[in-house]
Amino acid sequence: MNKFINNKIASIFFDFGNTLVHYHNGKLSDNEKDFIGIKQMYEFLKNFDNELSFTKLYEDFYLKWAEKLKTRNICKTEYNALDFLLPVLNSKFKNQITDTQIISAFKYFHEPTVRFAECEKNIINTLQNLKNKNFKLGIISNSPIPGYCHDETLEYLGILEYFENRFYSYDLNFKKPDKKIFDYAMNESNSKFQESIFIGDSLELDIIPALKFNMKAILLNSKGIYIPDKIYRNNNFCGEIKYLKELTEDPVVLEQ
Repeated sequence: MNKFINNKIASIFFDFGNTLVHYHNGKLSDNEKDFIGIKQMYEFLKNFDNELSFTKLYEDFYLKWAEKLKTRNICKTEYNALDFLLPVLNSKFKNQITDTQIISAFKYFHEPTVRFAECEKNIINTLQNLKNKNFKLGIISNSPIPGYCHDETLEYLGILEYFENRFYSYDLNFKKPDKKIFDYAMNESNSKFQESIFIGDSLELDIIPALKFNMKAILLNSKGIYIPDKIYRNNNFCGEIKYLKELTEDPVVLEQ
């Protein structure tokens, strides 16, 4: 990892999944977590829609939505989960469902994933150290689900307070590597590309676009991804780390 000291860096943006938070660990598979989540969503929704069956919710909402999500990587935006949920509800409830009920329904669905989510050991120390150095911390992430679900995860892990600025593609009309999501994040967080650094685990979605848009970039490379020479030669590429704790441990990577 290159030593990186630059008093002009003001903002640090992180990718979410597989960088800050790991959703795929634990004793249950992703499918098992989703199945429990759909059961919890059903128990909530049936209080308002007595015509709804679990089979209908599982097959006509979840399975159709999950099948569509297989193609999300080729799209410039995310699929709206409500387009799959609302058709399975009876017409009276569908026309009267509130935003609060929708939020609660998806939180019930996502709860098992939150429960088994993990982050790097001592991540709070790392984030606090960065805060102590007066860096502004944010998240820019592609997400197939509403951002408030990820906020639940961050709160559960005890790190929500460190990220005042959180930008999830589901809530916007664009996703990485589109410059629009980076522009939006810069504008909303009052940050500048040349004064920001992006940390993520994907060359295609995180590192390459960040460098293209004149941000500094660090690859979280816990899987031994091959890094092309042209990236290494880029003056804005600050190298690779295996753990986020390397950002503040000796030798110092990020320093004001």
